Amino acid sequence: KTGFKAFAHHVPKGNNVLIVYGPHVAISPNGDVGQYLREGQGHLSPACGACIGAMAHLDACKPVPVPGSDEYELDFQMNFLKRQLQRRHAAVQTHPNGKNVGLPTETFRIAHGLLEGMIDMGELPEGAQVVLVGGVQINMPRPLPNFFCPMHFSTRSADQAPESLLDWLRPEA
Repeated sequence: KTGFKAFAHHVPKGNNVLIVYGPHVAISPNGDVGQYLREGQGHLSPACGACIGAMAHLDACKPVPVPGSDEYELDFQMNFLKRQLQRRHAAVQTHPNGKNVGLPTETFRIAHGLLEGMIDMGELPEGAQVVLVGGVQINMPRPLPNFFCPMHFSTRSADQAPESLLDWLRPEA
């Protein structure tokens, strides 16, 4: 919230805000979701490594540090992610396309919830619109291009409730 407030005070009068957000996932040359062959490396590595590491911790039934403890604070970002994924563990594990697809899906939901909680339209210049484009960045094996899978697209202003525009991105059936 503090970061959004500081950011909002830098938006020039008469301008709007575009926020693009979300986690990433990769696909290996063999089609394995969650694995990436990075340029200059001869082996696959996890992507997103933090998310996969957090899930591995939870899958091993290891305890998650308690917020406020020294252990939690020393690795705040990872421990926050573990706590959030702990609540969504079943949704990740039972995703119809497998847990490696469920993980970025649930991680997107975490990011989206956090962002929605931070936005304070009252801090922006009068008349400013905020457009949110959220989804999952998909890193593809070379030579394929990377993709962005949109999962949220909306606009809002101080006098307009959030309006979903996601259907605009979907091809007609």
